[in-house]
Amino acid sequence: IKISIRDLMSMSDSLMTLWATVLFSMCVSSLILPGLEFPSHVMLGQSVDMKCSFTKDPAQQIDTIKWYKDGLEFFRLHPNMPINNDNLIRLFPTVGVKIDYNTTSYQTLPQSGQHTVSLVNTMLSTSGVYRCQITEAQAPFHTEQQDKNLTIIIQPEKGSPRISVSKTVVSLGQEATVECWSDRSKP
Repeated sequence: IKISIRDLMSMSDSLMTLWATVLFSMCVSSLILPGLEFPSHVMLGQSVDMKCSFTKDPAQQIDTIKWYKDGLEFFRLHPNMPINNDNLIRLFPTVGVKIDYNTTSYQTLPQSGQHTVSLVNTMLSTSGVYRCQITEAQAPFHTEQQDKNLTIIIQPEKGSPRISVSKTVVSLGQEATVECWSDRSKP
């Protein structure tokens, strides 16, 4: 839209208000991502559901929902495409990411929605920064995104940590050597 200052000056107040409302509605998006929902730490081998919730104007359509790990896209959904379209879901191989397609889901209501990606058989390489990115289907194709870190942890494998003390009895002021260790763990 192109309008000159002279045109603006000659408009009536009501026409000016209408024009400003139209221009403002074109520039402001109603798409909001309040955040990602998933635990920051998950045990090695466990599954994790990563939820990306959003709110939107009822008339606004969603073009794409994309998921990234460490900046690399691994999942793309076009929720408004027909189910039988080959481009409805696109997958990109990513180290450490194994998706459970039976529990990955998309739910939408007129003013909100949620996309859940379910990761299974987590491994140390599953750790990373995950991003959910949602883009509107109409101009100006506004995009919102949120990032969150996921760390895979390992409990000590053979029971709890162990302690060894060089002396059975230690008096005040006496020195002793103390060692503490555990089997493989992270952190």
